[in-house]
Amino acid sequence: MSGKLAALVVVVWLMILAVAGFLVVFAGSVNDLLPSSPRIAVSAVQATIAVSAVTALAVGLGLLKRVYLGKMT
Repeated sequence: MSGKLAALVVVVWLMILAVAGFLVVFAGSVNDLLPSSPRIAVSAVQATIAVSAVTALAVGLGLLKRVYLGKMT
């Protein structure tokens, strides 16, 4: 495995772990931030946060792939 490919793999895993940590810490604590809201509203906020985070991860990984492939040629 070349050094550039190893760096790409490390960056990809760091991005995945960062998003997972964000979801655990922030999306999980929405219930504490909105204590008087109905459970369905809290769930809707959590789902929106999760979908947005995964979308941002997918876009970020796509950009990272494009940069990596651009540097290979």
